[in-house]
Parts: sequence; C-alpha cells; structure tokens
Amino acid sequence: EIAAEFGAPETRFSGEGIQFYFGYPTAHEHDAERAVRAGIRIVGAPAALAPGIAANLQARIGIASGVVIVGDLSGRGAGADMVGEASSLASRLCSMAPPNEIWISSQTRELVGDLFLYRSVAPDIPHGDAPTIAWQVCGESRVGRAGELELILRRWRQSETAHGSTVLISGEPGIGKSRLVKAFAQRIESEPHEKLYYQCSPYHQNTPLYPLITQIERAAGFEREDSVERRLDKLEKMISAAGIEPTNAAPLLALLLSLPASQRYPPVALSPAQRRRRTLAVLVDLVSGLAMRQPLLLIFEDAHWADATSLEWLDLVTDMAHRLSIVILITHRPDFKPAWFARPNVTTLVIGRLEPHDVRTIIRGISSGHELSASVIDRIVHQTDGIPLYVEELTKMVIESDLLLRDEIGSDTPTAFAIPPTLQDSLSARVDRLGTSREVAQIGAAIGREFSYELLRGLITLDQPALESALNALEKSELLFRHGEIPEATYSFAHALVQEAAYEAMPKSRRRALHQRIAELLTASTTSPAEVEPEVVAQHYALAGDDEAAAQWWGRSGDRAIGRSAYVEAASNFGKALVLAERIAPSPPQHRLLLRLQIGYGHALIASRGHGAPETTAAFAQARALAAEIEDGSERLSAIYGMWSGSFCRAELGPMQELAERFAQNVESSPELSEAGVVAERLLGVTAWFRGDYLRARTHLERSIAIYDNEQHGPLALRFGQDVGVCAMVYLALVLWTLGDSREARRWMETAHALAMQMNHVPTIAYMRMHECALACIAGDPQAVLPPAQAVVEMSRQHGGDGSLSRARGNLHAELRLSPGGGRSGHRKHRNRAHACHRSTCGDRAIGAAMA
Repeated sequence: EIAAEFGAPETRFSGEGIQFYFGYPTAHEHDAERAVRAGIRIVGAPAALAPGIAANLQARIGIASGVVIVGDLSGRGAGADMVGEASSLASRLCSMAPPNEIWISSQTRELVGDLFLYRSVAPDIPHGDAPTIAWQVCGESRVGRAGELELILRRWRQSETAHGSTVLISGEPGIGKSRLVKAFAQRIESEPHEKLYYQCSPYHQNTPLYPLITQIERAAGFEREDSVERRLDKLEKMISAAGIEPTNAAPLLALLLSLPASQRYPPVALSPAQRRRRTLAVLVDLVSGLAMRQPLLLIFEDAHWADATSLEWLDLVTDMAHRLSIVILITHRPDFKPAWFARPNVTTLVIGRLEPHDVRTIIRGISSGHELSASVIDRIVHQTDGIPLYVEELTKMVIESDLLLRDEIGSDTPTAFAIPPTLQDSLSARVDRLGTSREVAQIGAAIGREFSYELLRGLITLDQPALESALNALEKSELLFRHGEIPEATYSFAHALVQEAAYEAMPKSRRRALHQRIAELLTASTTSPAEVEPEVVAQHYALAGDDEAAAQWWGRSGDRAIGRSAYVEAASNFGKALVLAERIAPSPPQHRLLLRLQIGYGHALIASRGHGAPETTAAFAQARALAAEIEDGSERLSAIYGMWSGSFCRAELGPMQELAERFAQNVESSPELSEAGVVAERLLGVTAWFRGDYLRARTHLERSIAIYDNEQHGPLALRFGQDVGVCAMVYLALVLWTLGDSREARRWMETAHALAMQMNHVPTIAYMRMHECALACIAGDPQAVLPPAQAVVEMSRQHGGDGSLSRARGNLHAELRLSPGGGRSGHRKHRNRAHACHRSTCGDRAIGAAMA
C-alpha cells in the first residue's frame, strides 16, 4: 500500500524480499525521491503496530537507479522481470544494510540531491568495473533550514568540551520550530548522547512543574497497570541512572508525582517552601547528572505555555549549562522573552518564512504519487506565504479533494477551485471533509491537544470498530498521531492549530455539553483524588458554563499549588476561581466559597508578592468584608491574621492595633475559637511592644504563655508559620530587657531556645534564632549576635533562603556596627560574614515578614 501510494504499483517477491519498481510502467519526474520517501515510511511502519509485533518486524531497504530491461523473461506469464545493474545493486544494498536502515546508490543520491540527510557507508561495494559508494538515508532534510541546523550543530560541537549552551527558537505558529528541533535530533541520532524532552501545555499553565512531571513519568516507563510499588521501583532506577542516590531524591519526587510512599520512605520533614527548593534542586541534579555522563540534548517545547515553577527550573538549568556537555533547545512564540535571554551562552534563533523555491520542494515531497499542475502549485506558493504548516495542509487538502492536477491531454489549466485564504481556513476545510472521522476529531479536540482512547470511548456513540476505523483514518491523514496500543492508546493532534480548527467547527451549544461530560468523566474515572488534574477539570467546567463547579476546582488547583509552594501559580488559580465565583447567584454557600477562595488568594500573595504588597492588602481587606457576612469564625480569624501581618510589615501601628483587638473579640465571642486565644494574646502583646506600651505588652505576652500548651497548640504552627508559644516567649524576652529585667529576659530566651530545638520545626528554630540576634543587638553585645546569625545563615543554606536570611544578614551588619574596634582583621572578618549572607540569599524579603 505504501509503495503504491508513492507510485510503484508493480511488485515482485524474491525469496524473503520484495522488489518495488518506481518508474515502471509509468515514469514520473521524481521517481528516485518517491522511492526514498516510500522507504522512510516503510521503515517507520512497524512502530504503529503492537509493541510485541513491532519488536520482531524490521525492514532493510536498498535503492538504486539506472536503466534496466523489463519483460516476461521466464515465458511463464508470471509478471515482469527486470534485468540490469540497478536491480542487482539494489538487491546487494538491501542485503548489506542493517535492520531499519535505507541504503542508496551514488546515482540515486545525485538524483534526490539535498532533500534528505545522508551518511557515507560501505565505500567498496563491488559494482561493474569499480566499487561504488553507498549512502545511508538518515532522514528528511528540513527545507530552507540549513543555516539554522548548522548553527545548532556548532553549539552541539562546542558542548562536547563541557561548554554547553541554550538556543531559544522563536517563531509564529506553524513556522516549523518543532520540525527544526526534530531534524536536529535526527541529525545527531547516531552519536552517543542522552535526550530529555519536555512538552508544555496550554491546559496546564498553572500546574506546577507539569512538563517535568510528564517527562519523569515517560522516562521512568510508568504503565497504567503499574502498582505504586512498581512505580517507585522504576522511579528509583531512573534516579540512579542519572548518578544520583535515590535515598533523598526519591521521596521528594514521589511527592511531586503524587505517589503514596509512606510505607516505603520516612515522612519528608520539610515545610512546603523547603520541599519546593529541595525538589527543584533534585530536578536540576537529574539534568546535570546525565550531562556529566555523556552529551545531553534537552528539548523544552512551547515555553510560552510553561508554568512559573517550570520556568524557574529552566532558569537554573540554563544558568549551569555553560559548564556541562549540554545543548538546551527551547521553542516558543515571539511574545515569550525570559529574563535570562541575554546571557552569554544563550542564542536566540528567529525562524523566518520559507522562500518560494523551498515551498515548491515541500509541495513536491508531499504530492509524491500525485501530479499537481503548475498553476495549482503556483497558487499554493502564493497563498501560503512561506508558512510550512500552511503549505503542507493546503497541499494535502488539494490532494484529498481531488482538485485536479493535470488533465489527460496535458493542459496545465486546472479546473476552478477555491483555495482557503488562511491557514486556519485550510485546516477547517480538511476537517470538514473527514466524514465520520470529523466527529471523532471534534470530540478529541474538546478534550485537549492530547487525549486517551479510554476517555474518547466514553464520550462517543460509535461502536468500537467504527471508532477505531475513524481513528485510523485520522492517523492516515496525519492529523492525529497515536502512542501505544488500544485500549491504552493516547492520541495527539499534529499541531495545536489542527486541534483548534477541529474544535472551532463545533456549534457552541454542543461544545458546552461536551465539556460538561468531559469534566464529569475525568472526576469519575480516577481511583484516587491525587490522579485528578484539578486545573484541567476546572477549565472544562468553565467552558461548560458551570461557574460554581469551575470555581471549586480552580480553588482545589490553588490549594494543590500552595501545597507544592508554587505560589505564583496558586495566586493565578485562586484569581480565576474568584472571577467565576462572583458570577454565582448570591447565597450563603456562595459567600462561604468566596471567603475561602479570597483567603487562599491572600496567602498565595503573601508568599509571592509579600505581606506588604498592595495586592495582598487588598485581598485580605476583601476577605475581611466577606468575613463580616460569614458565620464561620475560623475563616474570619484567618482573614484578620493575614491583614494584621500585612500591616505589621508596613509598620501601620493603628491598623495593627485595630486588627489585633478584632481578632481577640472574635475569639472571646465564639467559644469554639477559644483555642486561638493564645494567638490573640500574642498579637496584642507584639502590637503593644511596637507601640512602645511595654507594660501592656508584658501582660498580654505572659497571658499567651500561660494559656499555651505544647500538645494542644503545637499544630497551630502549620497555620501561622511558627510555634505560638515560642513567638510569645521571644517577644516577652525583648519586653523584659527593655523594662530593665535582663536576667528574666535571658531566662525566657533560653526557654524559647530549648522549646524550639525540642520541637525541631525549622521555621520556629529560625524565628527563635533571629530574636536571639535581636536581643543581643538591643543589649549592645556584638559577640552574642554572631552565633545565632551564623546558625540562621547555615539553616538557610540547607533549607533555602527566605525572610529569615534577610534578618540574619541585617544582624550581621548590626554586629559589624556594634563591634568595638577589633582592628582591621576583626573588621574584615565581620564584613566577610555579612557578604557571605548576601551571597546566600535567594531574594531580599522584608525583614518584618520574618519577625511577624
């Protein structure tokens, strides 16, 4: 079937081989090219079969060109025999080629020119009077992209000496960015190297590390039927292959992949922010570990759709590339411009449109087996304006619609036909002619760029044979690509624009009903909540017009992002949820939903923008207004605490007092909130301290400590950041020193120290250590500043920098100012410590955020 499609209807079986005749009985202008393209298709055909069959089915192909004698030489009427040097050479090339390779003769190589990529092989094949050189076909050449390929190849050669680089490949949709990357990957396929492939998705722009999660699942070889233990085994094997010890890395990646691993690994005793930093470090180590073993090609597709955390990881990887054997290829649309694009080892490659002669070459390649008339080709060249995808789709549309070509008397005047004016119109026209396959393409497009057979089967009314027939037709038309075997198969559209064309062909009312059904199936078909992708479900509910369900699922997506310390993505998710929730008709449930989302939004903004950012203040002000209408006291307290923290960071003493009092009033008026009384007294005491009312501060802080019970109130540390008792004790120490009771001040600081170390809660220990620095500063004791400040710096190096590191940096500078002389060497020593703190920080967070 493949050979006939490319113009070789005549075949002859010879032993274990088959001979195809291109140019007989009808000769065409590009028979050699047709033969090579047919060979490429034949070699790749087994990949579409079941894995067990594909592994045992291999093809080797030899192609030669020349004059032969054709006839029934046997006299038995068994068909045409072919005699000549080309026939015997093709057979010899076929016998010498390794499995799944295509070898061609020098004459065939001359005829097909630069349409393909080649490698010289077997230079001494006997042929006639002299040996002939054979060539292996390594793949199709990317028309009009020779210069771009050469540039990337130069970067690859440089990387072999541990001077890696990044290439940003920019261009409009359909211009050929992914094809250029694929062509380069084919170019170096025979060289020893590793390849990592990451694909971003428009449906997961706020799902933290989505392209990395899917890459890990592919690289580890996860199968649908794998048990959790089997998946963990595969995960550890993948980690070890990168030269990394799985002991510390596997638990973090298991959490990232939502794999329940409590029976296998001890709990990860890290805060969400610390876990995020450690996870990013492991993901970076996976790349560097592979690159240190052999050259590494890292492909990151469609970066304009990447989530913020993935871009942070990409920043880290590109930053270290210059000292590794790695080339990073990043494809993106023109509006994507990362902050690091101007780094010395980063090259920006803008992909332009093709020249007319290159367009004609593409048309000829696609239309092999069909003779398009010159005027049709001219119209395609003119209409497509050098956009490769448009050229391909329009040429296929012309062929599929039987718009002719060349009439029987040889006239170049085609019958009249309408060429779609845009790429999108061309794609839509192809979809419209799909027949029964059209519905399958449309439903698949509603699911997304990639979809599973299982989900599609639950959405369509066709029986299984009809569905599989429709899918096969879409594969044959190259609108869809299949991965795996039915029923576990997944399908992906050839291009995002193909998916968009199929989707836009549906009436809006049908789209809404379909999205509703998709969302329901997604939530019903999974056995574990961890397997549900809340962002995807939310988008389907939103497109179905179900605002309440969409808001709920966007909120869940925000909660999941906060759990992974992906605060930028969390803020975006909560923001989308709030927009939808505000459309719901006012009611008590709607108010509760709005408040929950508003508080989540505020917490995400605290971490991503800071306590004192205007957006954070506005978020909690809105939460406060909503809380006034809500009976849930716990949610009201969260809103008030968030606003108090923002006022604290901006040193707004009046609002701090008002909010602390409001917090306390809510606790007093609601018996069920009595547990938060320890927090209320602490807020009143800290506020009084900053207002200079030290006696009142002492009273409230002592009350907080008297109420405090480690077992009862310890869990509040997860809600408010640090242990409440330790917080009250360190501030009481500061108050007592100010009131002149230095002995009691030191005693309470020592008590806080012992309690914090006993709890082994890193944020609480850092908080306590910072206030040890503060006590030493107000006591004018520079030597006492140094140990706790160094401890915070070391903790920040181990667990990641945050506001505590900024505070430690400030205290090292305070020690420098307080130091009584000490000579130049002592002064230099203190300055070096301060600079070390500068180098360690991940960002200059507000000191007040750490002190709150």
